[in-house]
Amino acid sequence: MPFFLSGKMGVAKRRGEEIIRRLRDFDVIITGCPSCYRMFSEFYPGQLGLEVGCEVLHVVQALWRGLKEGRIRPRNSVNIRVTYHDPCELSRHAGLMEEPRKILEVVPGLEFVETELNGKLSTCCGGGGLMRVLFPKISQEIAIRKLIDEIVPLGVSAVVTACPFCEYVLEDALRSTGNEHSIRIMDISEIILMSLGAGDESE
Repeated sequence: MPFFLSGKMGVAKRRGEEIIRRLRDFDVIITGCPSCYRMFSEFYPGQLGLEVGCEVLHVVQALWRGLKEGRIRPRNSVNIRVTYHDPCELSRHAGLMEEPRKILEVVPGLEFVETELNGKLSTCCGGGGLMRVLFPKISQEIAIRKLIDEIVPLGVSAVVTACPFCEYVLEDALRSTGNEHSIRIMDISEIILMSLGAGDESE
């Protein structure tokens, strides 16, 4: 996506062709990155004229499908209070807002609370649209404001998200404000793993 967003369409298309060629023998592509999800599902076929040739899922779609079909069965209590940060690419652009919330709601013991602004109204972590690369200081300030104004007042012990770059930006904000020992940034798949017995909420 960085090539695409910076207007280097020729490079983006060549890279896309190479990636698709390497993945051509698979039936399903599952990605944990919202930007990668949009590239495969939207920009490759829509703007770059590339046929992916298989089903593309973000991990929240794959997890929710597994939960609905009974192939994933959370059994262990995850006794922590969390909120969910909506990645911009996943919520505003891809419209995937219900799946992560449904996932969190079925985890035993988990206390899930919303920020005041959530879903399509959720504030950005500060990392979107190449912001972290082009304007790192402003990006950090946006993340710190979100943390202090929206997250800390909730009294949560973890912020769950579904984007590795959001994790990176929010973790930097935690360290910058001295909150790294009281709040964790977690991928939603980690919560499911904990509920399946592969981890402990105190770790």
